[in-house]
Amino acid sequence: MPETTGALLDRLEAVLREQDGFVTTHQAERLGVRRSKLAALVRSGELHPVMRSVYVLAKRRPVPRVDERTYAAWLAIDGHRLPWERDAPVAVVSHASAARLHGVGTLPDDVVEMTSPIRRTTVLPAVRLHVAPLAVDDWQWMADRRIMVTTPARTIADLAISPIERGYVLDAFDDAVERR
Repeated sequence: MPETTGALLDRLEAVLREQDGFVTTHQAERLGVRRSKLAALVRSGELHPVMRSVYVLAKRRPVPRVDERTYAAWLAIDGHRLPWERDAPVAVVSHASAARLHGVGTLPDDVVEMTSPIRRTTVLPAVRLHVAPLAVDDWQWMADRRIMVTTPARTIADLAISPIERGYVLDAFDDAVERR
């Protein structure tokens, strides 16, 4: 007998709750929900694809100040682990994307930027991966947003050595100082 959409969503419930209504294909598979069943949840209107291998509940509460693209990209890079398995980062939101999450500066928003301590590749559109060491004090959880992001200080340092126009960096620095 085929599994109902309710039963499938029940299997995904803990991950959906921890990730503000998002789930990756690999996470679903680890919970026993095959790709064909995810496709059925999309056809039924229960889930919507956000980007390759990342889905979101149709009826979810919005994530404060984090656009779906940034959150989905971060989940996609670390899509194999379940939320409660994340301790050290595979990648963290960084550079201009981190500045937006911290509410500092007015930087261009054409790509989602992340930093990883090891070289990795992605086929995700509009995602830029930087390779750099990440010390424990270089990143933080944004608890209300359940996402790993570089600290404000590391964010400003990353922007300062990036090819971005200096005026953007100075504006972000001034905002960060003002917000302490």
